Amino acid sequence: MNIIFLIALFFLSAIQAQIIKPVILDPQSRKHLILSCSIYNMNGKRLRRYPGSICVFEENGNLLLSNNQKNELSFFDPNMRILWKIPMHIHHQINKTSDGDFLILSSESKIYRNKKIRFDRLIKINLKGEIVASFKFYDHKKAILKNINKRKLPLFKFGWDKDNQYLGEAETSHSNSFYEIPVNDKSQLFPELQAGNFIVNPNNNGWIMILDHSLTHILKFIKPPADRIHDVQITEKGEILLYNNQVHYTQQIYSELQIYSYPDQNIIWNYHRNSSDFNYPDVGGVQLLGNDELLFSDIHIDSFKAILLNYKTKKELKVIIPEGYERLGAQQVKMQNLNSFLKLNKGP
Repeated sequence: MNIIFLIALFFLSAIQAQIIKPVILDPQSRKHLILSCSIYNMNGKRLRRYPGSICVFEENGNLLLSNNQKNELSFFDPNMRILWKIPMHIHHQINKTSDGDFLILSSESKIYRNKKIRFDRLIKINLKGEIVASFKFYDHKKAILKNINKRKLPLFKFGWDKDNQYLGEAETSHSNSFYEIPVNDKSQLFPELQAGNFIVNPNNNGWIMILDHSLTHILKFIKPPADRIHDVQITEKGEILLYNNQVHYTQQIYSELQIYSYPDQNIIWNYHRNSSDFNYPDVGGVQLLGNDELLFSDIHIDSFKAILLNYKTKKELKVIIPEGYERLGAQQVKMQNLNSFLKLNKGP
């Protein structure tokens, strides 16, 4: 029986490896930098800017564009004709799944504790603009309360989105990253780390959730030794990569990139720049690139740097300073080859 089970597990893992692979860019693919809806070359020169808050640029020239002021999500063809449009509040970032769907961080308003409260809503949308899965924090209140061992959800001031204060006078969570889990070395050891599940970071509470592939069940709550974190992801080795916004070193506070082992959550790697001003409590982004490299943001009130780092040697390979810095784009920094998109898309 054990032999049969192991054989079945082997074939399941092989199938997953073919379907869901980590999003890793080889050195030849690192042609452009993306911040918000702007495209830059690797020297920081802006090549194109679209009138939106968060954009996803497709290889075939299609464009997904969110407009935070209008609360709209629009999908355009290469000629910039609208294929579909959805009314929706979107914040922080948009990611893609292995099957080509979009992962959206959205919001909904609910009355909770006699107040109008903004609750997070996670949405998976396909290329036709159809919502194929959704996770509403409000509907999972009981499960969340049980895991955080509280009788009531804590409330936090909702002031970060000046254009959408109508959503509520407070919020119960502040999710800032939402990723699909890729095939990893621990997929067979821990069911929650199976490829195709999802990891989300409700930042205000300092905890992380892993959700099942259908976005209907909470599989795991994780409480790392960090309170303000951004851009939480699972690595190929089944570890947790995150951007820790505030780390205390003696009398100083820094931001720091960290990798935690799983499931014991020990820090096995960390990096902070040799700069006392590498400290930003509210935003931050990191992208795994493969070839022992990653990209991360060094953010200040009036400046932005994208840093290409070899995380084994901890050597900074390139520092990119994008022209026309916009603070909103600092929520997520990405590197991508957009040659095909720039050729096919007619532009704003």
